[in-house]
Amino acid sequence: MRPSLGDLALFRDFEHGDVLLLAEMGEEIAVPSGEVVIREGGQHDSLFIVLAGKFLVTRSGVTLAEISVGQICGEMEMLNPPHSMATVTAARDAVIWQITREGLRTFLSEHPQTGNRLMKLLAQTFAARLAE
Repeated sequence: MRPSLGDLALFRDFEHGDVLLLAEMGEEIAVPSGEVVIREGGQHDSLFIVLAGKFLVTRSGVTLAEISVGQICGEMEMLNPPHSMATVTAARDAVIWQITREGLRTFLSEHPQTGNRLMKLLAQTFAARLAE
């Protein structure tokens, strides 16, 4: 059984009800093995959290990292547009939770306290990736 957003350690400091509200702003998407969800140099307007499976992060064909359950991808462009810095490809069949930039803006506007926590989480993830 795959986890929901509320089951992820990523949201351990969030109120359960707040995570449910966030979950409703996005959608779960099945991603077949080999499918690209973010393309290096391209534009996308979504943030993804892995619920099942594994993704490879590559730049210029070189594997930089693996992303698995409970990890975020797409935060760099959400926080620092205009283009993606790497390609993210499903290494096997996977499921992601996706929220669009507009959905994220709506959530931040309607739930500012939880939105502030979420933005801190995204900034921490972004900073950790820059340090790698």
